[in-house]
Amino acid sequence: MKKKSQILSVLLVIAMLATLAVGCNNKETNTTPTPAPEKQAEENNTVEESIIVANLAAEPRTIDPAINNAADGSTVIFNIFEGLARINLDNDKPEEGIAEKWDISDDGTKYTFHLRENLKWSDGTPLTAEDVKYGIMRVLDPNTASSYAYHAYCIKNGKAYYEGNASAEDVGVNVIDENTLEINLEYPVPYFMDLVAWHLLLPLKADVVENDPDGWSQDPETIISNGPFRVKEWKHNEYILLEKNPYYWDKDSVKIDQVKLVMITDGNTSLTAYKTDKIDYMANIPSIQIPNLVESGDAKVVDQLGTYYYCFNVDKKPFDDARVRKALSLAIDRQALVKTITQGKENPAIGFLPYGLTGVDKSKDFRTEVDPYIDINANIEKAKKLLAEAGYPDGEGFPEVAFKYNTSENHKAVAEAIQAMWKKNLGINISLTNQEWKVFIDTVGQGDYEIARYGYFSDFNDLGSLFDLWVTDGPNNYPHYACTEYDELVFAAREEQDSVKRAELYHQVEDKLMEDMPIMPIYYYTKTYLLKSHVKGMHISPLGWEFFRNAYIEQK
Repeated sequence: MKKKSQILSVLLVIAMLATLAVGCNNKETNTTPTPAPEKQAEENNTVEESIIVANLAAEPRTIDPAINNAADGSTVIFNIFEGLARINLDNDKPEEGIAEKWDISDDGTKYTFHLRENLKWSDGTPLTAEDVKYGIMRVLDPNTASSYAYHAYCIKNGKAYYEGNASAEDVGVNVIDENTLEINLEYPVPYFMDLVAWHLLLPLKADVVENDPDGWSQDPETIISNGPFRVKEWKHNEYILLEKNPYYWDKDSVKIDQVKLVMITDGNTSLTAYKTDKIDYMANIPSIQIPNLVESGDAKVVDQLGTYYYCFNVDKKPFDDARVRKALSLAIDRQALVKTITQGKENPAIGFLPYGLTGVDKSKDFRTEVDPYIDINANIEKAKKLLAEAGYPDGEGFPEVAFKYNTSENHKAVAEAIQAMWKKNLGINISLTNQEWKVFIDTVGQGDYEIARYGYFSDFNDLGSLFDLWVTDGPNNYPHYACTEYDELVFAAREEQDSVKRAELYHQVEDKLMEDMPIMPIYYYTKTYLLKSHVKGMHISPLGWEFFRNAYIEQK
């Protein structure tokens, strides 16, 4: 059986590369970068289309804007949808999207958005303010089960509606006319325009969604969008083919005809595809290959606003004891991990929040304003002391527990290194299991784990985006951490209008999180990627997303 499985795996890889080759055959590296590149092929008198092939690495669990909570799904969504505002590709800040302008009341609680004239969906039908309202209300509808609904609680009566204590008519989203939408907030939100530019509050075509609430976002026939691209084809677990949306309001700025997002999980297979010109972009480079590729200049490294960490399920013994969680954190050498295992120029984590966010002093980084919570090298003596206090001297009596991670050579390498550190430094045994991404994220979400790999990118450039994760009963609170003091600090910081006081509160939030250690920060993300030199204008956001609306193929 094992031999048969290996043969099937080889055949699948060959089939994947053959599919990639077909997808790339139309790529013309000498296409002139014009808004609508067209060229008569001399051989057969047909029109050649410009195409970029990028490795998404995994099949997105969903591309439903209200449901998605993963970076791969976000990348697809940002390229096919657009909200009232969109992300500026020069500075990653909000700019005008389908709304050409907006007015904000003096007290910061009322936003009036003025939509562009003659907006259309990707099927050519009109898009109006009612569609934007529908998208927002769907997020707040408890039947949608959006894991990010709490971000929309700042809308007047949004939380009350979600919890069944108010009607839809009470929610502060009002259509003034087909091109004007008014949103009223419970309190001023400093980052509200960042929230509007994010993928949560996007317009949706009500009749399409209501006809198939669970399946509409899986079928190209029903994925009606309004962004620079639309879905032409989706061969699940192989690729998503995007094509330029002829009805996009800014279509003249879109230079590429198609983007093919392939799904090659294995880094070595992906690297082979890149080297043989089957794909143009990849970011799942095998760790062992990174140093040479970076040194040669082939691979580039950019900082990301995110943290790679392990979750402890605090509902399960022995991880219901903070001393155990802290001991395991103290027993690993983060510096060694990033130097010898990941090798992507990551910074070892010294707290939960990554570098890159403004602190109390606007001229300083939040991360640098306090002493490190975590040693970048192992503190074995302290780790052993805590484990002994928890009842497991030198690891005696510590149960063998399972660690879960989503399938990836890099995740596996980190897990094996930490497994060895825990065995050597604490005398405890950890077994490793891996799952396909879509299965893994459901497994962790259901709490069916003891220790699990995870990571998170900030959803927008704000201190609260990551700390919101660990609020009691939060939909993304996979460790099941519950602390009233933590919750109260987060809620106070969320509504604080003074930026200095707000940052001070978030330092207190992190104090409490690191004291209880329901998650174990390991390092801060970077993205090491390979991109063909003829591909220009592609934007890699520090928030973990790739944008193609300004991408083009340069003429040689």
